[in-house]
Amino acid sequence: MYRHDAQIMEDVQHYEQLLQTYRRRLHERELQAANYGIDAPPHVSVEIENLNRQIFMCEQKISELNHLLLAYQSVPQAKRSVFGYRNIRFYIKLLVISITVILLVGAGIAVRNLLLLNRSSIVSSPNLDAKAFLDSYYFQLNNREYAKAFSMLSDNFKRESHCCKPDGSYDDTTYVGFWDTITKVEFSNITILNRSPDYVTVSTTLHYIRTDTSEVYSDVDISFILDKAVNQWFIDKVNTKLNR
Repeated sequence: MYRHDAQIMEDVQHYEQLLQTYRRRLHERELQAANYGIDAPPHVSVEIENLNRQIFMCEQKISELNHLLLAYQSVPQAKRSVFGYRNIRFYIKLLVISITVILLVGAGIAVRNLLLLNRSSIVSSPNLDAKAFLDSYYFQLNNREYAKAFSMLSDNFKRESHCCKPDGSYDDTTYVGFWDTITKVEFSNITILNRSPDYVTVSTTLHYIRTDTSEVYSDVDISFILDKAVNQWFIDKVNTKLNR
């Protein structure tokens, strides 16, 4: 138990210093994460979450101590002793305040952890594995799963190349018509041309085997965009540079 209000104020200053240190560290780590983008090392994201928790706990501790200081100072000097408070009514009041603060802090930590969990699952952008994405995309096409493949194109791609039916929906007629002339398509030699948190462009070589058995090689640039509304990547552009 605190014997003097000076001791309470000393602890308040201690937690305020910790709070400033944690905030400076959080600012540094957030800048580092922003510079890395989607390539940010996992330990940076983990430290950001831990620092947020430490900041929250310091804020709650400072609030708790300030309430305790206010309660202590409300007691007349004559009723204080070096061993605490003599007034039994004050002990009851302090107990009620302490229980309330503990419950509020516990509830606050639970809510903060829930928000951090939601934040990590919603805000954190998924890393794009271009090879895995194209594996899936061309697998759907090679298996004539045109609807699934078409759903992997961005709205921008569909608006520019496949718009629109009379009812306003996207028209995949030319898309299906083209891929019906292809027996199989393969890709190779993926190279990343540019990368940002929500847009990635790669170059690759496509090998088309047509239904008439002829073959064509195309060097293409494929751009992917992150749709933040659904936190999912889509093909946004395909630029053919050379057919061989």
